[in-house]
Amino acid sequence: MNYSKLSADRKKAISRNAAEYVKNNYKRITVALSPDVADKFDSICVAENISRPELIKKMIELYGSQK
Repeated sequence: MNYSKLSADRKKAISRNAAEYVKNNYKRITVALSPDVADKFDSICVAENISRPELIKKMIELYGSQK
């Protein structure tokens, strides 16, 4: 069965479960960067073929390995 065939109640339940999962497993942070830094950051993401969160994770791992 695909998602479009589910009842409205079932879709709402799935949405609530997904929202609860995100709330319990992720934390949203907002970072403001100058345009040149943001462009460099995005170009690294493209070059490495990874998402922004994954690049931040790699940067943190690199920082931790240097200590």
